[in-house]
Amino acid sequence: MQVKRSLTKKEIDRFCRAVIYHLIDAYDFYAFVETNDISEKSIIAILKRMKFYASKFETDYIRCGTTNSILKSIKEKKDKK
Repeated sequence: MQVKRSLTKKEIDRFCRAVIYHLIDAYDFYAFVETNDISEKSIIAILKRMKFYASKFETDYIRCGTTNSILKSIKEKKDKK
């Protein structure tokens, strides 16, 4: 049985930043289909602002698209030091 190690606070932060980036970045125009009371101009403004916020969470780990690949990348970064 493999011993599982706990993530450090820094690794948890890196993971959270990558996930937040993906969640914000993945939100698109079609998510607003169910809303009829927001203009197209407002939707575009919202999406631009969301992309701006997503850029604040860019890390080396955003190239990873799955939970396992993000965790592997975070752990590899620590092991290289």
